[in-house]
Amino acid sequence: MNPKRASGVDTEIARRVYVHRKRLGLSQTELAQKLGITFQQVQKYEKGTNRIVAGRLFQLAVVFNIPIQTLFPPAEPRPPTEDDTAIDTDALADLLLTADGRRLYQAFLQLKDRIVRKRVIALVEALIDQHPS
Repeated sequence: MNPKRASGVDTEIARRVYVHRKRLGLSQTELAQKLGITFQQVQKYEKGTNRIVAGRLFQLAVVFNIPIQTLFPPAEPRPPTEDDTAIDTDALADLLLTADGRRLYQAFLQLKDRIVRKRVIALVEALIDQHPS
C-alpha cells in the first residue's frame, strides 16, 4: 500500500467532507477560507486526490461543528441500536443531494422548539404509516 495514495477510508472521509460542506451550504471557496487553504485543495480533498492529515480533520470537525469521529467510517460494521446517535452519513448524503431534502433539512433546523420538532417527526412517521412506499 502506497502511503501517499488515498485508500478506501480516505475516499470515504472525502465523501463525508463533501456531505457536511453541502449540509452547511458552503461553497468550496468558503470552506477553503475558513481553513486557510485554497479552494483547489478542498477540491482535492473532496475528490480523494489528496489525503487529509489529522490536524486538518480536526479543523474540519470544528468548522462543521461535529465530533471528529463523524468524518470516519465505523471501524467494523455493526447493526444500529435503538439509542444509536451516530449520523448515518449515507442516508444524509442521499437526503442532501436532493433539492427537497436540503429544503426539509434547512426548515427543520429552523424549528427551535423541541416539542414542535417532535410533532413534525410524528407527522412524518404518521404519513409513512398511512402511505407506505
